[in-house]
Amino acid sequence: MASYPPPYPGANWKAQRQAMKAQARIQRNQIRMQRRAMRRGSIVGPLLLVALGVTFLLVELGRLDWWSVTDWFGHWWPVLLIAAGVVLLAEWAVDQHTQQTRAAQGLPPVGSRILGGGVIWLLIFVAIIGGMSHLAVRTWNWNNDHFKFGLGDWDRALGDPHDSDASMSQAIPADGMLTVDNPQGDVIVTGTSDDGQMHVAVHKQVFSFKDDDAERKAGELQPSISGDGGRLTLNVPSVEGGHADLTIDVPHGVAVTVTAERGDVRVSGLHAPVTVNANHGNVDLSGLTGTAVAHMHNDDASFSAHSVTGPVTLDGRIGDINVSDVHGDVLLQAATSGELHVQRVDGGIHFLTHRTDLQMARLDGELSLDSGSDLSADQMLGPVVLKTSDRNISLERVQGNVNVVNTNGSVVVTSAAPLGTITVKNRRGSVDVGVPAAAGFTVQASTRHGSMEDDFDLPKSGSEDDPVLKGTVGRGGPTISIDTTDGDVTLRKSSVEPLAPAPPAAPKLTMTPPQPPAPAAPKAPKVPKVKAPVAPKP
Repeated sequence: MASYPPPYPGANWKAQRQAMKAQARIQRNQIRMQRRAMRRGSIVGPLLLVALGVTFLLVELGRLDWWSVTDWFGHWWPVLLIAAGVVLLAEWAVDQHTQQTRAAQGLPPVGSRILGGGVIWLLIFVAIIGGMSHLAVRTWNWNNDHFKFGLGDWDRALGDPHDSDASMSQAIPADGMLTVDNPQGDVIVTGTSDDGQMHVAVHKQVFSFKDDDAERKAGELQPSISGDGGRLTLNVPSVEGGHADLTIDVPHGVAVTVTAERGDVRVSGLHAPVTVNANHGNVDLSGLTGTAVAHMHNDDASFSAHSVTGPVTLDGRIGDINVSDVHGDVLLQAATSGELHVQRVDGGIHFLTHRTDLQMARLDGELSLDSGSDLSADQMLGPVVLKTSDRNISLERVQGNVNVVNTNGSVVVTSAAPLGTITVKNRRGSVDVGVPAAAGFTVQASTRHGSMEDDFDLPKSGSEDDPVLKGTVGRGGPTISIDTTDGDVTLRKSSVEPLAPAPPAAPKLTMTPPQPPAPAAPKAPKVPKVKAPVAPKP
């Protein structure tokens, strides 16, 4: 048999040590895998993703604008880091309590919560974006404070300002039509011209470091007038580093359409239709007789219409809205990010956004909607229909039918005589309805998780937490229906004055005063016929 040499001294000990190391390595890997299996992820990541998703959704729906989000985030982004730390601290406290409880019960421990690498990188990204937003906001504010930059007004970086003025005139019929197109600059239109002419004053401002270049730009910025047959177009060329402010005076019967890309628009004193297209600028309409239409697309701009005889229409996106003394219907179909104030409208009002749909037949008082969640109105003629959410509603001195649907907010309705049908459907909010003390009506009101109070001593049924009020007051009449949850219901007696009767219709204003008929031409006198003398007979 073959014989093998004996192993060298210490060989067995080395093999045992390697086997022990391998076994320890396997045990460490098993423990590591067990710990990983027991680990639980933190909820910081999901919460952060939900917050970002909700913010982006509100921006897309028009409830927020990007500049407001950037401004807020630039100031308050550290709050997100603080909130993440608070959540992690709360999770650690809960885990410690859980471990102690399980140890006391003889149960094995559970894994601790960890913050994954993806969440850590997301927080780092949030911090970087927050710092950049803060820098952008500070830079913008500094530019506004020192250079008075407006939206898109970066022309000052092209040089020093150079101002010049020009004027032009053009004949236009009293019932003509004018179209104005100004890409950069304000437009003011008045209807006080009495000589059959359109008068245009132009104030030009160009930015350049060289005088000859400024003169060239000013020449290129000169407006042009085209058209005939009573249809004129006033066009301002687009010149880099320059804008032109227009002041236009036309006869009051001229219909006007203004398109302003970047600039404010003011129109007054016209007795003809007015249409305004403003992408970045405010619109002010006053003293008009005729249809007034505005299309706006700027969350920071404002719209105002005052003393208008005719319908007023606004659509698009807007900041603040102010309307008063309108003798016609008002349609406000615009996503507003600011405040709404409407006063004294003889026609119907329809305010429509993705969140609120409000309609009424007439407004003698004021309608107000602040930038928060409060909507209030007084002296309204029904039918009043309001569908909204997340608002506190107050409708005072309402005459006629009322229908309110709301969620997450209180509702107050005070009716004036004669009483109309009142229907309020609310969720998670109180309802307070006031009716004339001498009125007759039928009521059915209910609430869940709330109380019920009334001034008419009507019988109540249901449980203490879910009361129901049902009955007839006086000889009956209109129906009052109230349904809400998580809020109290109050039916009270009110003593408000009825609305004044509708004013008589204003006489229609003619575009031009009627001209007296031209006098007839005088008839030529009749020339008497003269008979030729008869020659005597020979």
